[in-house]
Amino acid sequence: QDGRVRDVLNYYDIHNFASAISSPIIVNIGLRDDVCPPETGYALFDAISSADKKLYPYDDCGHDAGSQIGHAAVVEEFLAERLSP
Repeated sequence: QDGRVRDVLNYYDIHNFASAISSPIIVNIGLRDDVCPPETGYALFDAISSADKKLYPYDDCGHDAGSQIGHAAVVEEFLAERLSP
């Protein structure tokens, strides 16, 4: 069964849905990412249709994409601004 699940999940690539994203969004990419190359992050960001989007590229980060150097604070601020009552 695991093989069938993986086969189905392979159809769900975020690039196929990026143009449908219209809500506010932040995207972070590590410019030294060897799992998801930065070029794919830039392509994804460009494909997102939201008017309220911001890209955070991190020069010396890999796949962690800034999580070790403060990106969590960016996420917290983003959520606090948009989810407060």
